[in-house]
Amino acid sequence: MSAFILLRVSTPNRELAQAIAIRLVTERLAASVHVTGPIDTRYWWQGEIHHDMEWSCEARTHQSLKEQAVEAIVALHPFEVPEIFFHELRPATSEYEAWLKQYATGEKTTMMTKETPTLSLSPVIMGTWQVDRSYWTGVDDNGILRAVHAAFDVGVTTFDTAEEYGDGYSEQLLGKALGDRRQEAQILTKVSSDHLRHEQVVEACHRSLANLNTDYLDLYQIHWPGGSWGSKPTPIDETMEALLRLKEEGKIRAIGVSNFSLSQLQEVATYGEIFSLQPPYSLFWRHIDRDIRPYCEANGIRILAYSPLAQGLLTGKFKENHSFGMPSCFNHPRRREFKPLWQIFAPSPKGWGSLSDSWPFPGLSTSH
Repeated sequence: MSAFILLRVSTPNRELAQAIAIRLVTERLAASVHVTGPIDTRYWWQGEIHHDMEWSCEARTHQSLKEQAVEAIVALHPFEVPEIFFHELRPATSEYEAWLKQYATGEKTTMMTKETPTLSLSPVIMGTWQVDRSYWTGVDDNGILRAVHAAFDVGVTTFDTAEEYGDGYSEQLLGKALGDRRQEAQILTKVSSDHLRHEQVVEACHRSLANLNTDYLDLYQIHWPGGSWGSKPTPIDETMEALLRLKEEGKIRAIGVSNFSLSQLQEVATYGEIFSLQPPYSLFWRHIDRDIRPYCEANGIRILAYSPLAQGLLTGKFKENHSFGMPSCFNHPRRREFKPLWQIFAPSPKGWGSLSDSWPFPGLSTSH
């Protein structure tokens, strides 16, 4: 009997197959994984015949790693009963057998082609979108300043902003609030989708540095992909070239993206290290769970969730019969089915952390 097996799993799409392959190889739960597809598949499920196009992963590994590899696959797979099976693998040469023994060890490793930035963020991050008066009402500058100071007092040291928030005013107010405590903080800001050409990125970064009264940014993010909201499409390699230049110059410590689809995230990652993705994520908005989150987890990309309380809708602040008086995502047809989150999670020993592995971005406008 051979000490090696060929472990096979079917997946509903190529992205998930790639995510599984990356995780198994990165964690050395397999020496190699082949991804093939699409595969025309017909199968029985819940009393009906289904027809789908699927993708396949074939992992070459050691018998002793079978349970760990299956556990890793199941953690990423969305199916209730994923198709996973194995059969014996007999190396035809001693050289191939030695190679399998060398790399299918179960000892986690980092991808040698990447350099992970040494950037540590606080578990809770304060967002400052609400400083933009074109979107929000009742904004008080002094209240924002007090909120930033109060956040510091309870251990929040990471703050997220963007050049688009109030046309730079959010950055200016945050810089004023941080003052001489800048070295204690991590500043996250974003370049607009209107400024993604090479020189525009560099100019935007310099404006943000001036607004924030700092000489470096901890994380500089592409706010929206080029072409969003009427902006002109820009080749992502041009944008990344500018960001990598800024990183080499010490103007930014890490590069992130926001509101990217899976395909856009995969493309941008081919041009350089992506520290994080910032998507909307809450009990209402869970689209990333299907394939984006598994891809990020497999590739070491941090997920920084924004609007985790659906911009206040899930806090209990708005009562059952509240009307927003205009077309709004708040007028969700199912919102009355949800209890305020404090009612749902207050009895849980895990509390808010049981919602997700992401970092929340509460938008605070007062110190309360």
